[in-house]
Amino acid sequence: MFDLASKNQALKIYETLFLDSPDAIALCDMNQIVVKINYGFTQMFGFTESDVIGRPLDALITPTPEMKAESDRLTSRIMIKEKVFTQTTRARKDGTLVPVSILGLTYRISENESLMFWNYRDISALVSARERADEIERRFKVIFQNSPYPIFALDRHARLSYMNSAMDDLFDLPGYKLIGLPLSEIAGPEEREEAVLKFGECAKGKIVSIECNYVDAKGAKRNGVVRGFPIQDKEGQFDGVICFLEDVTERKQAEKQLLLERNKYKALFEFDPIPRFLIDSSRLKNLIDDLMERGINDLKAYAESHPGFLEECYNLLEIVDVNMSAIKQFAIPEKNAFLGPMASVLSQKNRNPAKMLHVVLALASELGQFSYEDPKYPRFPEDARPYHLLHTWTRTQWSDNQSAFYYLSTLDITAVKEAQLQAEENESRYRRLFENAQEGILAVDEQATITIANPAMEKMLGAKPHGLEGKSLFDLIEPGMVSLAKNSFEQGKHGNSDMLELNLLREDGSSIPTYVKATPVLDSKGGFIAGVGMFEDLRPIKQAERALRNQSATLRRVLHQTIHALSATIESRDPYTAGHQRRVQSLALSISRKMRLAPEKRAGLHIAALVHDIGKISIPTEILAKPNLLTPSEMLLIRTHPKVGFEILRKIDFPWPVAEIVYQHHEAYDGSGYPRGLSGDKILLEARILCVADMVEATSSDRPYRPAMGIDHALEQLLKLRGVKYDPAIVDACVEVFEKGFSWG
Repeated sequence: MFDLASKNQALKIYETLFLDSPDAIALCDMNQIVVKINYGFTQMFGFTESDVIGRPLDALITPTPEMKAESDRLTSRIMIKEKVFTQTTRARKDGTLVPVSILGLTYRISENESLMFWNYRDISALVSARERADEIERRFKVIFQNSPYPIFALDRHARLSYMNSAMDDLFDLPGYKLIGLPLSEIAGPEEREEAVLKFGECAKGKIVSIECNYVDAKGAKRNGVVRGFPIQDKEGQFDGVICFLEDVTERKQAEKQLLLERNKYKALFEFDPIPRFLIDSSRLKNLIDDLMERGINDLKAYAESHPGFLEECYNLLEIVDVNMSAIKQFAIPEKNAFLGPMASVLSQKNRNPAKMLHVVLALASELGQFSYEDPKYPRFPEDARPYHLLHTWTRTQWSDNQSAFYYLSTLDITAVKEAQLQAEENESRYRRLFENAQEGILAVDEQATITIANPAMEKMLGAKPHGLEGKSLFDLIEPGMVSLAKNSFEQGKHGNSDMLELNLLREDGSSIPTYVKATPVLDSKGGFIAGVGMFEDLRPIKQAERALRNQSATLRRVLHQTIHALSATIESRDPYTAGHQRRVQSLALSISRKMRLAPEKRAGLHIAALVHDIGKISIPTEILAKPNLLTPSEMLLIRTHPKVGFEILRKIDFPWPVAEIVYQHHEAYDGSGYPRGLSGDKILLEARILCVADMVEATSSDRPYRPAMGIDHALEQLLKLRGVKYDPAIVDACVEVFEKGFSWG
């Protein structure tokens, strides 16, 4: 242990330091045993003097292995007479850490003895300030780096010193490739000179901006505005410029679009087919406001009692613009001749004091839009029939919504008014038509109560005049059809028309079939006003239908008899193919049923199969019955029979494409058939079925040039050519038909 008593004189040298220093000071012997501490030490670390004296310093304020190792390194340095200074952390008595700066020295007390001097200064405020500064710097870096706006910086020599990620992405070029380049190389040729001048202004402390054009990474031409803000160093000297690039392409386009819109609206005004004037009402509005402030409650009474007031109003309303339609309609020699106060433009004949009073009251009420009619506006030339005009004043929508400018449209409604008169005459005419109509007509309200019925309706039901009015519509309908009628009526209330057949009850209890056209009458907003029904007596039509059905059945029998006669005629010329067409028909219909062909298509196939070889009527019998193989020229002649059959059958007005089916029945699925080389879905489905049935029947039957080859061989050939000459689905259906036991019968 260091003998403190023998060294009192040396210690007195440092006593003042211990007492007055705000830092924590500890004196230790060369074994790091504390021999003295000051008041600052107890304040900083929370130890009392008795806690510390005689104990190793490291055991007190360096509790962790890391802190102990660091303390050992510092101790080893000062033991070799080296002064150390560092910043680190030490522990208080309660275990909390305090950031400190440490000054360590070795003082030689005597020739053989020395003391270690440890000075600890609390740097919490400094560390906190540094952390805040680091955090601020970090945040600014994060903000700049992650900003969606491109940001770059120039140093005091106008060289690029920083680019954020948005700037990199904009040009798809890593910023480090540009760092260090001067502004004169970065700026575009059009903006280079101005950019250098603006940098000089920024160096003088000004905030500057410059418009620029550039091409982004995608090759798109963009418009931008660069705003530069000067940067100062610690001494307040200019240290560079931080620049923000704002993409104003859309704004520029919007400004251009706005200009186009303004020009468009100007053009719409100029070339609007409706005559329009732009009126400045500010002076008249000021007069009206003055009169209102003077307590004139009844402006109308004032105007009527002061004859010159309305005339003055014409002087205060000013025409500032007029479109081409107005110039044409009112025979204005030139536009300037119609500009100025209304009183100087309109003659006394064209002025209407009653209409001007309407304008004054509307302006006093600050109406945004108002209209009135002028039925006798003089026309040029004066002997022409006067106009019937609809004047509409519409205030222009400025930002304050208090514009004194109005668009005045003067729509010529002379023809409309004449049409209204004509409509009134038509209404009278339609009333007479309603009364004299042959069909029964009635109208019902929202509860389906009959409000009116014409004489034909009353006669149809055997009712007295006006005898149906007030009754429910559903009381006139057979009970079994009431639900159908109610459903139709509800649909009509939603604006839907309907057509249906209903049996109506007559006054004598009998019923009559009718065809009803039910039409709703709606108001301008789509609300239901009434329902109108037109009832046609179907009794004569029903009788005619019965007669027509009987006649149709007779014609159908005649048609089938004719077809069978044609088929028999064909087979009589070719004894080897007798029954061929009927057998083909039987198989084709079985295939069509297996494929669930629609009934109307099966009906056409039925006829076509019976006459599919009718074209052979043009081929000599000796060729048809030839026992040897046909020559090429004879084969060409045989191949004409589909077209000949088409020419014969197309003159018959079948309800099915019989002629076309016959024309196509030798076409192949792969396009190798004849006569037109059709393929796939371009061949009618009925013709594809007929082709398969024809092949199977012909292969399995006797022919002049060969004996019958049998069904098995025919099906084997059919499967072999499946998807080539024959439709796969039809081949599969044909095979399944035979597997299910089909026979020619």
